Amino acid sequence: MSYYDVFTNNIGKCVKILCYDDYVYHGYIDQVDETHVYLRPLGSKQKEEEDTSYFFLGAALISIPFTTIEDISFNPFHYW
Repeated sequence: MSYYDVFTNNIGKCVKILCYDDYVYHGYIDQVDETHVYLRPLGSKQKEEEDTSYFFLGAALISIPFTTIEDISFNPFHYW
């Protein structure tokens, strides 16, 4: 199953994405295209990166390329 399929099947769900460059993103999956997932952020990123936020109808979306994703965690607020 590709990232496209995983994210498309989970639009609207909360996700934590860890990237190879140690950036961690938390948010709700808003949109998906063939190469990127777009999140509505829950809070700030661990590191600041330029040109990752886009304004779409007044809401900031974070664009994350599939090639940078190392790990995905759904329901990131479930603690034991």
